[in-house]
Amino acid sequence: MADFPSIYRILGTVLIASLMTGRMLWNTPDFRRGRFAAKRLFPLIETVPDDSSTEEENKPLEECKGAVSFENVTFKDPVQPDVTVLDTFSMSVGAGESVAIVGAKEIEKKAIVELMERFYSPLSGTIKLDNVDIQNQKLRWFRSQIGVVKQEALFFDISIVDNILYGTITGVAEVVEACKALNIHEAIKSLPEGYNTKLEDAVLPFHPQRIVIARAIVRDAQIYFIDCESLVLTRPTEKI
Repeated sequence: MADFPSIYRILGTVLIASLMTGRMLWNTPDFRRGRFAAKRLFPLIETVPDDSSTEEENKPLEECKGAVSFENVTFKDPVQPDVTVLDTFSMSVGAGESVAIVGAKEIEKKAIVELMERFYSPLSGTIKLDNVDIQNQKLRWFRSQIGVVKQEALFFDISIVDNILYGTITGVAEVVEACKALNIHEAIKSLPEGYNTKLEDAVLPFHPQRIVIARAIVRDAQIYFIDCESLVLTRPTEKI
């Protein structure tokens, strides 16, 4: 016959097991959503990029100057194929030129950038870099020539210097030069840990969008797309 302490331990164990089971069942909807999300995510991760151009076409330009042209480009919304976003759109930007793209519809401006980044291909027409069709250029090399600053700043829970270097093969010296050009070098140095300060913990004495712009600058790209948040720049800084 079991004594009282044994019964007490058994009842306690059953109670704790019941509570833990209840907590687990409470999260069942989240487990299901996570499983469905993973089912969609893993095929995307395993997708091989479409860079099937021949080796002859894949050769990068000997010298990328940065002249861009859209010639009669037509493009439809991938989500709503019946919506024409660009209809025989043409535009030419010379090397070293700055052009403002304005309009009432954000989707049109977004389409121009995403087509240039080769996230999508136009239904018709041609996009050229230095008079060469971008579809005939090595994808990895081509994207290395482009720097993009989105309107919404994207940061990681790492240091300032690592945030700027993320996705590049440059060094700390280039980061310092970029920050000096953006007039934020001294402000970063004044932080408790300088460039090693974590962005999540830092109270920046400047607009955080400049970190994103510095990330684009260290890529040493020939083409830059900067969203309207570039208004955070001072006039001397805009010249870079």
